[in-house]
This record gives sequence, C-alpha cells and structure tokens, in this order.
Amino acid sequence: MVTTEIKFLFQGIIFTAAAHVLQDNNGQKEIIVRFNTRYLINNFRQFYKFTLFKEKFAAIFGVGELEFELIQSVQKAILQSPDLSNPPKDERPNRESRVQLFQ
Repeated sequence: MVTTEIKFLFQGIIFTAAAHVLQDNNGQKEIIVRFNTRYLINNFRQFYKFTLFKEKFAAIFGVGELEFELIQSVQKAILQSPDLSNPPKDERPNRESRVQLFQ
C-alpha cells in the first residue's frame, strides 16, 4: 500500500489530504483520499474512494455542483502526484519473467 499526501486547490484555498492506494491489479488502482480538514469533512465527506484505470477515473454520480468541483480538484492532484500515478512495483520478477530468464 502506497500512502502519500496530496495538495489541491479548492475555492481558492490549498488543502491537503492523505491518499492511499489500496489495490493495483491489471492497471486498475483503488485510491482512498481522507480529508483532515474540518471544513471539508463537515460540508462534504471524510473520505472518497476513487477507481483509476489507465489514467482515467470511474464516473461518480449523485453529487452536487460544488462537490463535483472538489472531486475534480482531488482527482487532478492524484494524477499529478508521482507517488500515486505510478506506485512502486514489487521488486521480485513475476513467474513469466523468471521463465524467460532461464530459457
């Protein structure tokens, strides 16, 4: 699991949040962004879960215009974060590469 801090601009204020990559399978990543600012928690939610596949986020429905603006700001920060867009991979070679090494 990769954890990092992201910074994003929302309503003219720079906010920070903790972002955690929970899953990385076949290019799909599940990212949880947890806010630590009381303003965002009281007016929106404490955390959001995003699914990122091939540098595109899955659509989120049922949110208001202001919340949609917040989500877009957070998603933009995720895509700009080198830690989250390309998390470190396991150093061990997978089975296919080991087979190729010995052939």
